[in-house]
Amino acid sequence: MIHLQIAEAGKRYSLKGNHRAALERYRHALHLALQKRANPVFLYHYTECILDALEAAGEAPQALALTERALEEQQDEGGELGRRVRASLLQRRVVLLFTLERTQEADAALTEAAELGGPTLNALQEARRRQLTITPSWLSAIRRQHNKGIISSEALRHADAEAGEVHFMKESACAGS
Repeated sequence: MIHLQIAEAGKRYSLKGNHRAALERYRHALHLALQKRANPVFLYHYTECILDALEAAGEAPQALALTERALEEQQDEGGELGRRVRASLLQRRVVLLFTLERTQEADAALTEAAELGGPTLNALQEARRRQLTITPSWLSAIRRQHNKGIISSEALRHADAEAGEVHFMKESACAGS
């Protein structure tokens, strides 16, 4: 699957800190997956990759807008995958609202997501119960501690990343012609 290989190329760029290049590849992978009517798990995964890259690039407002749009689109999705995706998006929304220092909205979103549980939300709930101020650096530390992120060097499929980069560059060259 070419879209999967292109996403792997994006992950390689993310791991190197080149989030703009990663975003290009993730968006292209999502576009191809949509065209091919790929399994929804790919669509959700690429959306998460895009959101991670936006956050890493310091684009929290754009990440929040995409998260909220994904929540609206995903609202009617059922099944276990739908529940897991919704939980992930709700948690991300809470974190992004705190990151953007939109505390009242973040508190309301935290209340909405309370039943989801999980280490990050539990830490946020405890901090708010103790009336602590949530700072972006504290949030980053909590997320690192609980390994929130879907991109890791251990999981990178290097051969797919190489092939994906070749496909991406060929398609980019053709599109530019």
